Amino acid sequence: MSKPDWRHLDLAEGVLREPIPDANRIALWLPGKQDGGFRHWERVANVPGAAVQAEQGICATAATSVPVRQRLGGYLGKFLQRFRKPSGEATWVLPDGGSAEQAGARTADLLLAWAEDAAATLEEDALKVRWPQATRFQRLGRNVFLVGGISREAAAGEAPTTGSPLEQAEQLLAAARKAGDRSREIAALTDLGIVVLRGGDAARAVALLEEALNLARQSGERSRATDVLSYLGLAVTAVGQPGRGLDLLNEALVIARAAEDRLAEKLTLDHLGIIHAAVRDHAGARAAYRQALELAHALGDRPHEADLLWSLAIQHAEQGERNDALTAGQVAIQIYAQLGSPHVGMLVHHLQRYRAGEGAARIGGTAPGAPATFGWSAVVSGASSPPPTDQHALSGPGLLRMAYSAVKSAARFLGSGARTVSRETHQRRLNVCAECPHHTGLRCKVCGCFTTVKAWLPHERCPLNKWPE
Repeated sequence: MSKPDWRHLDLAEGVLREPIPDANRIALWLPGKQDGGFRHWERVANVPGAAVQAEQGICATAATSVPVRQRLGGYLGKFLQRFRKPSGEATWVLPDGGSAEQAGARTADLLLAWAEDAAATLEEDALKVRWPQATRFQRLGRNVFLVGGISREAAAGEAPTTGSPLEQAEQLLAAARKAGDRSREIAALTDLGIVVLRGGDAARAVALLEEALNLARQSGERSRATDVLSYLGLAVTAVGQPGRGLDLLNEALVIARAAEDRLAEKLTLDHLGIIHAAVRDHAGARAAYRQALELAHALGDRPHEADLLWSLAIQHAEQGERNDALTAGQVAIQIYAQLGSPHVGMLVHHLQRYRAGEGAARIGGTAPGAPATFGWSAVVSGASSPPPTDQHALSGPGLLRMAYSAVKSAARFLGSGARTVSRETHQRRLNVCAECPHHTGLRCKVCGCFTTVKAWLPHERCPLNKWPE
């Protein structure tokens, strides 16, 4: 079946296209009425990972919409603003750079429909024959309509929201292959490769990510190739090929910079730092982490900023640069505290012990069954270099590594009695992720997290500050 090039649709007057680097995603802003000092919009986006159905010459895929309102400028808008309290809803940025706030609940009974023949003009009568139960038919362009009032069963194909990340990734891959959707297959292979790599099966991860990379290169989807390369570099390092890992990540960095994709550049630099650290190239690790830190700060990604600062603290400690390690660690703790992290006390304790030059003590409070270490640093360094001696593990740098590993382990084990958000908040967070062009349907490409797990944790934040408070 044919898919439209979302980036080059002939749109109706007033409809704005949100710039998205992923050719497989689209988000359109439909203009609404003006009243009470506001301009109303409806943001419509296709669902990540949703199947494309073709029947009677018409293709369709599941979509969602969010009502948004933009405060108007001028005297009236400023006057009315003094009498309104913040709504607490999510904020949005319009394609023209203006800011807006969510003004209602997300709607999920929608389809984006287009003619299978790209040269044809889709007509409303054909849609009414295909979906007689629908209650809304709105032309968005010459060959694309928004169809509303469709049941979830009729829309079908939405990404799974239950099961473990492994089960969800396998479901997404099976659905993509059944539909013959190459873009979704690349995304699903990448997600599955990441899941199994985190689970410790680096060899299988390499095979899955190699397959994804071959498909991405064949299709010419450079943004997907960057995503795959960044994780394939970690995977091949974990099987003992750090030289190739660095080559793959440097290739990803070149593509990200050429596309001016600063989010992908930031994550790739972080991964480069991890590999340099794994092979004991502390200067290279610090350089990569510092560049990633500058981008995280510029992009307002506070959680990643804190993580990178702690990673820098470890590298300074490895080189005996105590003052620099303490400074980086203290700034990281300040950010964690501002974000409401429940692990601040433990981090402070370990940083104080490092300052005093003490050996590491046991870290209490980790989840039953949790590994001693977690995160890409543990996955990569565990296979790429000999394990540190007990004396090294209990030295100053070991204190900082152990503290960071405990933080990352705690985020993974929800069965440990850790506090979670309400089901309503969890679903609201996932709804926001479903609308985001950086979400694969399972994973956030900005922070690398599997969102069904991350969204349960009260102290976690969206790296783009999109989650509602």
